[in-house]
Amino acid sequence: MTTRQLSVLLVDPFRDESEMYAEYFAACGWSVSMHDNPGSALASVRTTAPDAIVTRIRQPKDHMDGIG
Repeated sequence: MTTRQLSVLLVDPFRDESEMYAEYFAACGWSVSMHDNPGSALASVRTTAPDAIVTRIRQPKDHMDGIG
């Protein structure tokens, strides 16, 4: 029996914080996809749905927020 690798999508405009989370999830065996804005994250989700999404609720004012 094979096990599927879990995937997480990280959405954060601040690269340092994204990299910190990415390192943690990768060390736990997750496949990580990083995006610095909600628009590119949504495009990615439309093609491949992740098992989990970690996002910043308050995005910079020129982006949609993490709620809707």
